[in-house]
Amino acid sequence: MNRRIIVRATGIAGVVAAAAYAVSDVLLLGRHADPRQHPALRGLEQVDKPLMPLLAMVPAPTRQLATGALLGVYATPLYLAAAWHIHQGLAPAGPRRALPPALLLAGGLAWTSFAHGSFFHIGRTYQDLEALDGDPHTRQRLLDTAKAFEQATVSAYIPLGAATTAASALILDTIRRGDTAYPRWSAPLIAPLIPITAATALTATNILPGRARYALQGAGVNLGTLVSLTTSTILLWRNRKAGTA
Repeated sequence: MNRRIIVRATGIAGVVAAAAYAVSDVLLLGRHADPRQHPALRGLEQVDKPLMPLLAMVPAPTRQLATGALLGVYATPLYLAAAWHIHQGLAPAGPRRALPPALLLAGGLAWTSFAHGSFFHIGRTYQDLEALDGDPHTRQRLLDTAKAFEQATVSAYIPLGAATTAASALILDTIRRGDTAYPRWSAPLIAPLIPITAATALTATNILPGRARYALQGAGVNLGTLVSLTTSTILLWRNRKAGTA
């Protein structure tokens, strides 16, 4: 297959994956849930964090939670193709500089699948916790289960964050040297950590107006990744250096 076609196809795959993950974030967390309407969950600090607004999942239908969780899981192979796409953009700098960040990025994107899918179990547990408010013993068991799910989910984000940070640092350094298929100015956009940080800061605060704030409150990471992969796909679309060592 023509190298340029592979570069374009893997770039598009990454854009589709990031968009699918962002949509699934909206399905899982993209709604406003008034704590006053869920008295059984009031006082539980873990259900309403800015970066993990779990209370937003309680009013959602089970089918919507399942769709949100699985949409991201099913899109993960496309994310892995995107790691190869980034490798093709870095390839002119040589394998020693192109391969490590691509492998780190692939690892981080693969771990995303487990963390994302786990939100379904957390959401359903909190729904049951609210429904069975009258049974103290069952309530405590469900609360312990929810905490265990959350701890497992957070544990997946730790290597994911470490891999993404390391990959971004290597990508920034490699592009800055000027030997890749990317222009030097694009380094802060191609390295995913910077767009992710900016998008998360935007979506986790009160900057966005009304409905947009709640719809996107859990989508910062994948919106940032979408910016990074879209930029890369555009820059490499007609670039003859991509994929050449």
